[in-house]
Amino acid sequence: MRFYSCAWRYVLGTALWVFPLYILAVNIFINEVPYHQGIYAVGSFGWFLALVVGVLYCRKFYRSANRIRSHG
Repeated sequence: MRFYSCAWRYVLGTALWVFPLYILAVNIFINEVPYHQGIYAVGSFGWFLALVVGVLYCRKFYRSANRIRSHG
């Protein structure tokens, strides 16, 4: 259970500063795409990307912590 709390903390922390950058990038660089469609597309992809990175990070973190703990 600790693994999942770590992953969700990472996802939420990432989303707090990544999403404004996404919205800004959509507004500046993809002006031909309708505003709300761009936010939905990039935002959902951003959630998925943050979740994947958070899960990988936490797996690596807990694996190294368990290895240190088990070897003393």
